[in-house]
Amino acid sequence: MVKRFKASFNQRGEMTGIYIMLGILIFSVFTFLWTDIEGIWSDKRKLAIAVDETFLQVQAEGGFDSTLRTYFYDLCRAQGLDVTKITITGTPKLVQRNGHVELNASITYTMKSLKPMGIGEITFPIPAEADGKVATYFRPGGTP
Repeated sequence: MVKRFKASFNQRGEMTGIYIMLGILIFSVFTFLWTDIEGIWSDKRKLAIAVDETFLQVQAEGGFDSTLRTYFYDLCRAQGLDVTKITITGTPKLVQRNGHVELNASITYTMKSLKPMGIGEITFPIPAEADGKVATYFRPGGTP
């Protein structure tokens, strides 16, 4: 046991084990950060997919309403997103053909990888948006 302890010192009396432990600490911090970065990227992609799918319906129906809001939240639930952290706004219905419509959504992401270092939880929004023109002409006083 004593020989192993003495073997961890180099000729100058420094302990190489400290460098190994410091390296492990730095490696673990970067591993935790990488996990959060992948979570951010994954949530952004999932939200963008849900916004794009819903926006196709917004273009077809000439605006955003509560039915499309429910459709959007169902898409988000199917992808595993927490719908309580999502906010969405859009251009209200009936916009005529070639009119401008937009859909904006954001999800709050909580970064937890720095919590063990005493920094705590950091929250920030991840946005996704789509805009374009309406594809349907609505007759005044009638149905499409």
